[in-house]
Amino acid sequence: MSAFHRYTDYKPTGVSWIESIPAHWEMKKINDLFSERSEKCSDKDFMPLSVTKFGVTKQLDTAVKSKDSDNRKKVLKGDFVINSRSDRRGSSGFSEYDGSVSLINIVLCPRENTSMYYHYLLRSHKFIEEFYRNGRGIVADLWTTRYSEMKNIYVPVPPIEEQNHIYEFLRWKTSVFNGLIPEKAITKGNMIASSKSLLAREMMLIDEYRTSLISAAVTGEIDVRDIVIPEYEYIEDSDEGMDDSTDTEEMDAQED
Repeated sequence: MSAFHRYTDYKPTGVSWIESIPAHWEMKKINDLFSERSEKCSDKDFMPLSVTKFGVTKQLDTAVKSKDSDNRKKVLKGDFVINSRSDRRGSSGFSEYDGSVSLINIVLCPRENTSMYYHYLLRSHKFIEEFYRNGRGIVADLWTTRYSEMKNIYVPVPPIEEQNHIYEFLRWKTSVFNGLIPEKAITKGNMIASSKSLLAREMMLIDEYRTSLISAAVTGEIDVRDIVIPEYEYIEDSDEGMDDSTDTEEMDAQED
C-alpha cells in the first residue's frame, strides 16, 4: 500500500482484530449500528433470496432449497444479511430487494447514519476472521456465529462524510478490478485455472491486492480522503458459474 498515505494520528482501540484507528474515528458495537430483524415470513409472500460472497441476490438455481418455505426470515431493501454459518467465505451484503432468506442467516436493519461503508467493512477479510472467532460449534462444518455474539463485536466508525467517501473510493476501485478479473475464474481466492498459467497468477495477484486494499481502507490503515474519484462506468461482480456463489439452506429449521 505504498502508493497511499497513512493518517497523521492514530489511537489504540483495545480491540484485538483492529488494534488502532485514526484518532478522529470511533469504535462502536454492531448493536449500536444495526438492529436485528427477526420477523418470519413465507417465500410465497417474499421472494427467496440467496446470500453469497458476491452479496444478496435473487435465489440462485444452484441453491439447496429449504424444506420449510413458510419459515423464513424477512428481508427489506437496505438490510444487511450475513450467513451465520461462519465459513469464512464472506457470504453477506446489503440487499437491493425485499425478500426472504433461510433461517441460517442474520438480518440486520441499519440504524440512522449507518452507511454503505459497512458493505465493505463487514465483508473485509479482517472482519470475516473476527466474525468467525466469535462463533462456536462442535466441528468446523457446524461452526456458527449468532447475533447474540455478533452484536458485541466492536467496529470502526469514521465520520459519516468520510464513510461515504471510503465507500465511493472502494466502489470505483472494485469496478476497476472487476474489469480486470473474470470472477468466474476464482473460487475462494484460488484459481480454477492451472496455477502454472501466467494469466492465472496475474489474476490471483490482482485479487489479493483488491482484498488488501479494501481491508486497509475500511480499517483506516490508509487515508483516501483526498483521492479524487473520476467518472466511471460501474462493472458489477459476477456470480455466474461460481461454486462459491452457492447458497446453502440445509437444516434451516434447526437454526432458530
